Amino acid sequence: MKVSVALAAYNGEKYIAEQLHSILVQLRSDDEVIVSDDNPGGETERIVREMAASDKRIHYFEGPGQGVIKNFEYAISKTTGDIIFLSDQDDVWMPDKVHAITREIKDGAVLVLHNAEVTDESLNITEESFFNHPHEKSGKRKVPAYLNSVFIIILQRQRILSLSFVFLPVRLSPCCL
Repeated sequence: MKVSVALAAYNGEKYIAEQLHSILVQLRSDDEVIVSDDNPGGETERIVREMAASDKRIHYFEGPGQGVIKNFEYAISKTTGDIIFLSDQDDVWMPDKVHAITREIKDGAVLVLHNAEVTDESLNITEESFFNHPHEKSGKRKVPAYLNSVFIIILQRQRILSLSFVFLPVRLSPCCL
């Protein structure tokens, strides 16, 4: 199964090289990373194009310039893999992420929603679980939280792309986490 990573970027130069490295070490030679840059012409474009020059799995596209949702939709539209991972521009992937998620898809999952550690910019863990992370300005924890971060959803192309779906906040119940 070919893996595609749809990465939506906007002024992501601070972390994008480290993120791409954390993804690329997990991919096979026929997999791909699609970077849709919603603010082309800056350092993000320079960094990604430089990396793409030495790694054929990286493909740079100028995004639609219409915000994060349209940017992800555009990146997804450029993918060719059987499994599509969505990634924000500042994520660093755990070393076994692609293998673990691919195994779930092969076992019959259509969509995989998984947890993540929350870190500071030096990758020091500040929260063991994204689901426990305070998502309100008040700092009040909500479990489950309104989950509107699409970076933790992995799609299986053949089953999902034939459906219509929109990126909207999803409320999860504790029984489903």
